[in-house]
Amino acid sequence: MLPGRGGKPSGFWSRWREPRSQEHAHSEALAVLLGGGKDKTDEGQKILTAVRQRQTKEYFQRLKSAGFDDRITNGRVNPALLEAYNAA
Repeated sequence: MLPGRGGKPSGFWSRWREPRSQEHAHSEALAVLLGGGKDKTDEGQKILTAVRQRQTKEYFQRLKSAGFDDRITNGRVNPALLEAYNAA
C-alpha cells in the first residue's frame, strides 16, 4: 500500500503497471499507420513485427557489446523478449 494514496500507485508506478490491453492498442495503431490505413493493417502488422524483431536483435547485440551477455543466459532477461530473439 502506498501511504496517502489509498493504496493506488501513481506517477511512475502507474505507468509501470500499465495494462497489456493498452500495449495492444498501441500496436494496432502502429500497424494501421505502417500499413497505410485501416484496410492495410495486415501489411502494417508484418512491418511492425519486423521492426520489433530488429529492435530485439539490436538490444541483445548491445547487451553483448557492453559485457552484459551473461544476462541472456542466466535468466535475467524477460522470457518473452528472449523468445522473440530466438524466433528471429
